Amino acid sequence: MRSASAAMIAHLASGGTSLATIVKVTRRDGQVFGFTIHDADLVYDDGGGAVTYRTALGYLATPFEQSSDLNVDNTELRGIIDSADLTEADLRGGIWDGAELVFMALNWADLTMGHVAIETFYLGPVRLADVGYRATLVSKMQRLAERIGRIYSVDCDAELFDARCGIDAQDWTEAGSVEAVTDRATFTVPADTVHDLSQSPPAAAPDDWLNGGLVAFTSGANAGLAMEIRDWIAASRTIVLFLPMPFDIAAGDTCDIRRGCNKRGREGDCKLVFDNYLRFRGFEDIPGLDALVR
Repeated sequence: MRSASAAMIAHLASGGTSLATIVKVTRRDGQVFGFTIHDADLVYDDGGGAVTYRTALGYLATPFEQSSDLNVDNTELRGIIDSADLTEADLRGGIWDGAELVFMALNWADLTMGHVAIETFYLGPVRLADVGYRATLVSKMQRLAERIGRIYSVDCDAELFDARCGIDAQDWTEAGSVEAVTDRATFTVPADTVHDLSQSPPAAAPDDWLNGGLVAFTSGANAGLAMEIRDWIAASRTIVLFLPMPFDIAAGDTCDIRRGCNKRGREGDCKLVFDNYLRFRGFEDIPGLDALVR
């Protein structure tokens, strides 16, 4: 049940209101931002500290969909990039993904009345088009639909280089640079850049060595951004990314190139490449569908 102060209830019942919608955004890194569709900035404390809600006429939320049958409530946020706090580079880099958005209504003419909570959503992946953006907002009910705990899987369910995996990412990362560019998803690296680090001394890396790995750019227009590697073609020293980078890649851009893992155990990278089978987190011997059919 939504609560409101007696003054706010009286204001809502008056028939002539001066309401404004505000949105308190808390990113995953803890930074807090405020936006409002009111025609002037509002400074308001909802109990967690004063926040300046900047006027941002460039966003629109589709009508909220709510139900009483525990279905996940979704809506969509659309807008243009018209705030210094909201940049195209940040949106493309994903630092806003998963942010918490608390929608509230208040009386802009008398902030002492407090607010009425409308809904809390979490920001899904952002899609960009021209100068605008679109993102799905997912309600708290989505959390009940998320998987908690482990499930049985033939492949390893640990993230490569995390605490459960136990491998040091620095041991499988090489510094590289861009030699020539085909497009935002395809480029070549200089000779003697990518090596088979499982050998001693390291040898030239064969085809597919980097598949599933990561390129993190350290200079150029994409500095600070990263993308997974779809394919490594050894003969031409070509890296093909899963998705194009947000900005143009240029010859001379520097990057860190990291090995990936195919998540397989005895006959896969865990044992044959990383020699890390004791930390394998899959269940290779679990009966598959063929056993169920038999």
